[in-house]
Amino acid sequence: MKAGELLRPALALAAGIYGVAVRSRRLAYDRRWARIEELPVPVISVGNLTAGGAGKTPCVADVARRLLGEGFHPAVVSRGYKGRRKGLVVVSDGARRLAVPPEVADEAAMLADQLPGVPVLTGACRPLVGRAAVERFGADVIVLDDGFQHRACGRDLDIVLVDAGRPPSTDALLPLGRLREPPSSLRRANLVVATKSAKPEDAVVVGQWVWGRVPVVRAQHAPVGWRSLPGGRLMPLSERPKGTAIAFCGLASPASFRRSLADLRVPVAGFAAYRDHHLYRASDGAFLATWARALGASWFVTTEKDAVRLSGLGQLPYPTYALAIEFRIVEGAETWHEAILTAARGKLGLEGTAIMP
Repeated sequence: MKAGELLRPALALAAGIYGVAVRSRRLAYDRRWARIEELPVPVISVGNLTAGGAGKTPCVADVARRLLGEGFHPAVVSRGYKGRRKGLVVVSDGARRLAVPPEVADEAAMLADQLPGVPVLTGACRPLVGRAAVERFGADVIVLDDGFQHRACGRDLDIVLVDAGRPPSTDALLPLGRLREPPSSLRRANLVVATKSAKPEDAVVVGQWVWGRVPVVRAQHAPVGWRSLPGGRLMPLSERPKGTAIAFCGLASPASFRRSLADLRVPVAGFAAYRDHHLYRASDGAFLATWARALGASWFVTTEKDAVRLSGLGQLPYPTYALAIEFRIVEGAETWHEAILTAARGKLGLEGTAIMP
C-alpha cells in the first residue's frame, strides 16, 4: 500500500473536522453573530474556494484597471500571505513600489508593478487596511484580494473564481483536497467566474453549485507577450526567443504554466517546479545554469508571479523572460463589466446597487 493511501483515512477525518469548523464559522457570519465591519467606500472582493491555483492575481488587476478606466481611484487590499513584514504595509503608493519579497507577498509586489496609479496595501486586518487606503490615498473603491473567506470586512460585490479544469465536484476539503470551503458556499457569491475555461460547457460544470441563483461568466488567462528580466520591455508573442528553454516556476498549479508553454509551442528542454511562493536563492541559480548548459538550452522562462522573487537567484548565463498573462472574459463580458461598475457606484450616491444573488 502506498504512503498516500495509508494517510487517506487520517486526512479524511481531518477534512471532516475542518468542514464542521468552516460551516460553523459560515453560520456565525450568515446569522450576524460574528461582526462584519463596513468601510466608508464600496468594496469588491475577489476570491476562490481553493488554496491557490484559480488565477486571482490577474483578475484583481483586471478589476482595478476597469475601475481606473471609469474614473475611480481604487486601492488593492490584501492579507499579504507569506510576507515577512507584519501589520499594515504599504507595498505601493500608486507611484512606486516601496517593498519587495520576501518582506512582502509576491502577489502584492506583482500587483504593485502592474498597476501604476493604484495603491497596494497588505495586512491581516482587512478593515483596518481598507480604512488606511481611504484615509491616506483617497481610495474611493477597495479591491479586496483573496477576500471570500475573510468575511469580517463587508463587501458590495463578492466575485469567486473556480478553476474550470478542477471544479469543486472533483475536489475535497483541506487537508484531503484543496477546498477551503464546501462548494455550497458558492451560493453566497454575487458573481462566479469559471477560470482557465476552454469550452462553453465549463460554465455549466462550475455553475451547478449555484443553481441559477448567481451569474456565471467564463474567463481565460491568455498569454500576451514575453517580458525580459529584470524589468525589461514586453515583446509580442511572435518575437519568442530562439532555441530551447529551461522553464521554472513556484506556483500552486505549475501544470497551467506548462500547458501555456505547450500551447505556444515553446521548445522546453527542462521544467523545474518549485513549491508555491518559493523564494529563489543563489543555489537555485547555480542549478538552473548547470542544467541549461547540460541540456543545450539558450534561454530561461518563468511566470510574472515568480519574476518578483528572483533577486536572490543571481545572474543567469542566458536571457530570462517572464510569460505575461492577461485575464480575459470570454463569455459574459457585459455582465462582468456592469457588476463591477454597479458595485463601485453603490456607496457613492450614484445610480445603481450591487448585484445580489
